[in-house]
Amino acid sequence: MKACNFLFCLLLLTGSCSTERQFRFSDGPAMPGVTERVSSTDYTLYLRQVCVSDDKAKETYLDCPPDSKRSGLKKLEIEYLFVSNTGDRVIYITNFPDKYEYIYNSPGYIFKDKVNVNTWYFSKIYIGTIDKRTGTITFRKNDKKSRIIQYDKPTPDMIRFVSIITNDDNRSRLMTALNPAPTFSRQEKFEWMFNQYLEKSMPLEKPVLIKDNAIVVVKGEGVYFELVEPWDAHGEKWIRYKYNRIATRRF
Repeated sequence: MKACNFLFCLLLLTGSCSTERQFRFSDGPAMPGVTERVSSTDYTLYLRQVCVSDDKAKETYLDCPPDSKRSGLKKLEIEYLFVSNTGDRVIYITNFPDKYEYIYNSPGYIFKDKVNVNTWYFSKIYIGTIDKRTGTITFRKNDKKSRIIQYDKPTPDMIRFVSIITNDDNRSRLMTALNPAPTFSRQEKFEWMFNQYLEKSMPLEKPVLIKDNAIVVVKGEGVYFELVEPWDAHGEKWIRYKYNRIATRRF
């Protein structure tokens, strides 16, 4: 079984690398409690795809090239970095690493005109702030635990993490050995969706889109999203995660 990708483990503020994927179907959240709404009109998506080499004797993890299959690499994990178009909010979402290496190598994860953001495999959601003047992104668990990421932009369409400062209980540590430096590429379009994949890269059901192409963060409750149509045998269209996947302080 593959270990959690190193950037995720560096950022980890609470919890562990769980593979539990459970949801609750409901009639919907108390909408007045919405803290954040993440839609394609409010945010720009930067995508990182993590690959692993086929050489079992010496596995190497790196950012996937445009054609990972032709390069003899398999996609292990996908990470999403959403940057607000108008404010200083940034949302970083990790997926569960795919130990069988079939989910993220399926046709549904080969992105062309747009990125399909599948909420089924979300692991942790980090809500933070970005300071474009100083080139820093900050995530806080509480007043004593935080992660400050220093980033640069090799091109206007890329964000590259250069170093991470961890602050735990008034102790600070700088990590600069990010090799290779995690790099996120800007995407023109993205679409929220919901679906589970089986072995051999086949979807369990027909993928269902998320209404208004947006998910919502509800204060005190967690993350919700509404499907445009029922999924499988469930009549309810609203879904939330059974356990809290937000790993940072609520804003």
